[in-house]
Amino acid sequence: YDGTSVFGYDQGAAIAYALAARHIGGELDSHYIMIAGMLPPSLYPSADNPDRWTNITLAMIHGSADLTISLKEAQATFAAFIGKGPPSPPAAVTTPKIGSFVVEGGTHALATLAPTIQAIIND
Repeated sequence: YDGTSVFGYDQGAAIAYALAARHIGGELDSHYIMIAGMLPPSLYPSADNPDRWTNITLAMIHGSADLTISLKEAQATFAAFIGKGPPSPPAAVTTPKIGSFVVEGGTHALATLAPTIQAIIND
């Protein structure tokens, strides 16, 4: 596999989000999977480099019953990434693959999110 995969849970998800926010695009595929995490708005991505969205996959996995980091906070972070994508990329640009997965009844405990994580990895 030629590329980068970043997987983060809780604070690790914040790091994965921060790395994805600074992704610069390029020839290699990059995959960012954020689980049960969020990013402070001051670290949200900017729209200054639309090429950053070339060859990138973003996935958010969060439990609907997470009391540590609310689903609302996680969704606000993910929405900031979706909103910063290119409005109409040229045909030559690979558009980002974006997925947001809410596990109904899932808590902050990784075990409650594991089946969804496994399904995404196997996809």
